[in-house]
Amino acid sequence: MEIQIHELSEPQLEELSDKIVSKIMNAQDKKRKAIRSNAYHNTILLLKNYKKLKKHCEIVENQVEEEFTTMWNDWRFDIDSLLEHKAKTAKLMKHVDHALEEFKKENFEDYEIIQMKYLLPRCFSDEFIASHIDVDRTTVGRRIKRASKELAVILFGIDVVVDWM
Repeated sequence: MEIQIHELSEPQLEELSDKIVSKIMNAQDKKRKAIRSNAYHNTILLLKNYKKLKKHCEIVENQVEEEFTTMWNDWRFDIDSLLEHKAKTAKLMKHVDHALEEFKKENFEDYEIIQMKYLLPRCFSDEFIASHIDVDRTTVGRRIKRASKELAVILFGIDVVVDWM
């Protein structure tokens, strides 16, 4: 099989480079949109699971304080690996708590809605929250969405905000 080599003219090279640049920019744009979408989605997941994750952190503290006997000595458990995952959760939840405190300072009304919806021991429905703050139920949904997007910026930083990177 013989390989044939053809030289491209200047206009052909220009067209080829434009197509390559366009594809790269589209791929980067998709990646940025995915990061923003994931940040919003992850913020909602963190809020929905906030109490469970905080409970997990309490359990971790208790386990670390206990003496490592019985099950921890079992060869099937890798204590370093288990504690590493638990430490990541605890560190993340501290970050979430700090982010919530900052958000509370900036936007107390929306923080109260987030608190009633996700953070209190008993979570309330959008209808109940709406009646409590004297707004329509759809307003509560919009404010939760807006607050979650603002909280995503505090939690995940610049990648959620900037389009030009």
